[in-house]
Amino acid sequence: MINKFTNLAAALALAVVSSVSVASESNSTAVLRAGSDFVYRGQDLTGSQGTVGLGLRFDNVVWDGVYVSGDFDTVEVTPLNDNTQVRTDFEVGYGNVWNDLSYSVSLARVLNPVNYSSDYSELRARAQYSFVYAEVGQGLSNDINTDTYLSVGVEGRVFSPNLLLGTSVSFINYDGDSVGVSNVEWNNYEVYASYDLWRELDVTVGYSFGGDTPTVDLDDHAWVGASYTF
Repeated sequence: MINKFTNLAAALALAVVSSVSVASESNSTAVLRAGSDFVYRGQDLTGSQGTVGLGLRFDNVVWDGVYVSGDFDTVEVTPLNDNTQVRTDFEVGYGNVWNDLSYSVSLARVLNPVNYSSDYSELRARAQYSFVYAEVGQGLSNDINTDTYLSVGVEGRVFSPNLLLGTSVSFINYDGDSVGVSNVEWNNYEVYASYDLWRELDVTVGYSFGGDTPTVDLDDHAWVGASYTF
């Protein structure tokens, strides 16, 4: 299975390289953020403790559309012992816009994931048409994460250009090779909002209604936060 997805990733990379030209102009973005919780795919990775993070993204690297990004967020590996570590999510991908359709494909490497027992790699894809979007993640790490994540939702700025509203539902196909049980589970349903308060300062709020895993139920989680983009 891993060889199949590795070959697919190589084919996607070759298609990107062969279809784009040398980057016309590169740019970079940095985001500082802080929040009450770090809720990722329906799971609270901070044990209801606060989190701070830094996001870095470099666009049009070498070719137009190619990007490199890194997210660094504090998480609690064992919340009862206050074991704070940094969760790192590296990503290399390609994104573009075709008429009203925006899309991206990427390879990611996650360190200190918390929601899995060890570091893992993942193939990701995202597409959005108008207000509707879908995200897919396929784990590539044997014995750690070979699960398939799927999320579909709607988001947009319908009432004000400063206000982003969204909602989504997600499912995970758990692979028995990594978790011991093969099963498709409803993962979570969430609603969220973000408001551009002042220049590049945004405030966010959200709520996740937890679903299931093969072994335990997921709790509901609420969060509030703020971010500043440079």
